[in-house]
Amino acid sequence: MSSKRFQAESFTPTKWTTAEQKAAFANQLMAFIAADFSESKFTKAFYNRLGQCFGMIAHYNVDGFFSTFFTDTPGKLRFLRCLVEWPCYGSSDFTFSDVERATSAAIRSTNYVETYAARLAREIETRERQTLAALQEKYRGGPTVTPAPCVAPAASEPVFVATRLPPHPAVSSGNDVQISLFG
Repeated sequence: MSSKRFQAESFTPTKWTTAEQKAAFANQLMAFIAADFSESKFTKAFYNRLGQCFGMIAHYNVDGFFSTFFTDTPGKLRFLRCLVEWPCYGSSDFTFSDVERATSAAIRSTNYVETYAARLAREIETRERQTLAALQEKYRGGPTVTPAPCVAPAASEPVFVATRLPPHPAVSSGNDVQISLFG
C-alpha cells in the first residue's frame, strides 16, 4: 500500500489543523496498521492525535495505550473494531471526523477486521490444540493416580459438625416480610 493513500484535498482544514496535517495523520494511521501496529511507528505525537480521535481514551500515557491495544491479537482486533464502528461525530470544520470516516472506510475496504479475526481464531485453535495434546498425554499413558483415602481426623484435631438452625419466625406487615437475624 502506498504511504500516501490520502491527499490533503480530501480533508477540510480546521482553525487549528491544516488539511495536509489531517492527510498526514490518516496516512500515518494506515501505515501503522499495515505494519502490524509496530511500536516504532507509535510516536508520542501520533499517540496524542490518535487519543483525540475515534472516541479513544488516552489510558493515562502512551505506554498504557500501546499495551491496551497493540501487544496481542485480541487488542489489535478490538482497536480495529473501534475504528470501523465509531460513528464519526462532529463537523470536519472543527474535528477530525472527515479523517475518521475516510480511514474507517479504508480499513473496511482492506478487510483488516476480518484478517485479524481469522488470525485470532487460528491462535485460539492452536493454543487449544496444544492444551488438548498436553492433557491427552497426561491422562493417556501417564502414571495412574490413586486418590488418597479419606482419613478420620486425629483425636487432637477439632471436628466441626454443621447443624441445622431452628427456623426464625417471620413477621409480615402487608407485602414485605421481615426476619429477625438475632432470634
